[in-house]
Amino acid sequence: MNILVIHRGTLIADDFDGTVSALHDALEDEPNITDPAIGATSGDGAIEVAVIVNEATIYAGQTTGSAAIRSAMHSIGISTPDWIETTSPVGEFTASELICCVLLHSPLQSNA
Repeated sequence: MNILVIHRGTLIADDFDGTVSALHDALEDEPNITDPAIGATSGDGAIEVAVIVNEATIYAGQTTGSAAIRSAMHSIGISTPDWIETTSPVGEFTASELICCVLLHSPLQSNA
């Protein structure tokens, strides 16, 4: 089943646009997700990250999607509330929350 997972938070980074671009590239490299998308506003640092995962249950989808988002952030040096980069992080993702996890249905197909 294709499951949409969306996380919202605040990204604090000196190079906000560059960090968002690097995060999108890192999401593209994550093996367990497809169609990553990021909505972000540099004025207040608000960011939403959406990915689609293929899992058997919504719970498994949420777990896989959340782990992939976190992994992509860590791979480019963004710290998250449960992981602090030991060197100087390029950014900090705070106030993170899962805001959506839904099953995506494929269009009905005709047997005609």
